[in-house]
Amino acid sequence: MRYQYELIDYQVDLPINIFTHTVESFPYHWHEATEILFVLEGELEIRVNQDNYQLRMGDLFLV
Repeated sequence: MRYQYELIDYQVDLPINIFTHTVESFPYHWHEATEILFVLEGELEIRVNQDNYQLRMGDLFLV
């Protein structure tokens, strides 16, 4: 399994990015920024280091 580095490009006046993704279109990745996941619908499995987590609609996860 290959992970790619995700460059987080912040706005100068606001050190936060907010965006939505579908699971099918988002590859495994890593970065040094804090990430907050909120599941809007459905379910997904995520991996953080060597641990897997199953998330469902309404779950909030801090990486």
